[in-house]
Amino acid sequence: MHPQLTSFQHSLQIIIGQVLLIILCRLVFFFFYKVEDKEFFMLSKINILFFLLVISFLSIHTSSVAVESEKSTYSDQLTSENKVYNKQYSGNSSTKVYHNKECRYFDCTACTIGFDSKEEAEKAGYTPCRLCENKKPSQLSQETEKNHQESLDNTKKEQNSQ
Repeated sequence: MHPQLTSFQHSLQIIIGQVLLIILCRLVFFFFYKVEDKEFFMLSKINILFFLLVISFLSIHTSSVAVESEKSTYSDQLTSENKVYNKQYSGNSSTKVYHNKECRYFDCTACTIGFDSKEEAEKAGYTPCRLCENKKPSQLSQETEKNHQESLDNTKKEQNSQ
């Protein structure tokens, strides 16, 4: 497993790529214009083999680093999502607002902190959102359903008017 590339390693790969591109251009130029020179022809074959070997190594190394990076990012997302969805309340760390599990904003992308109780959220310095501040969970689900139905009705009206 390869760690993520540092900026030095990335710069080094870019420089190596540029050198290999120059070698390839040189080989193509001389291959078409000096084929009669047998020594040079053999040297160009060796250069081509070396070039292909280095390119294959770089592509394997780069793809394995990309796959490893993608795996770690995906597992981090799963971990943060599970922290919220296994809890009763979710909190937005930038606004310091928490939401009830039945609130429509519970699963917003910015809500990455999970709490088991209101007390835990308030102890951490979070305040309830305006929608679920003074409402019971049953009122929240009824209001969410009502808002959803109104948006569906508005969509149907717009489609009929067109």
